Amino acid sequence: MSARRPTKKELEEMLSRLSQEREELSSKVRELEADYARLKADFHNYRRRVEESRERERRLAARGLIEKLLPVLDNLDRALSFAGTDDPLCSGLRMVRAQMMAVLAEEGLKPIEALGSRFDPSLHEAVEVCEGEEDGLVVEEISRGYALGDVVLRPARVKVCRSRR
Repeated sequence: MSARRPTKKELEEMLSRLSQEREELSSKVRELEADYARLKADFHNYRRRVEESRERERRLAARGLIEKLLPVLDNLDRALSFAGTDDPLCSGLRMVRAQMMAVLAEEGLKPIEALGSRFDPSLHEAVEVCEGEEDGLVVEEISRGYALGDVVLRPARVKVCRSRR
């Protein structure tokens, strides 16, 4: 017995059914591709947020340590201000200070320039006022100020001129 051949109508129905299945599968593939693209973007955004959070935490930890080291740096500066220039111990202290400043600079610490500049209350703290020619000019830096990136850790404590007018 030979197998019966499908009729033209049966073949057309099978072809129609297969075309419909192919269209449904193509639609499902497009949906899965869109889901994949969304998940990939979500994962990329998640990874970026995690990295930003880690960097923020690292900067915060560094900030705490740097704030604790500023008084040590001040004491080094005080000791060096009383030292002689020919003393080998003082030259060693200068090297230690330079190395410490290099490490702190790598973490983003910058000294705030004060002497000779205009008084800026966001960067300077006026602790003394004197009579002078130019109003608002910083004439003496009593203690150095520092910024970490664009955040002021400690304002510079300064002496400011007030004009005699």
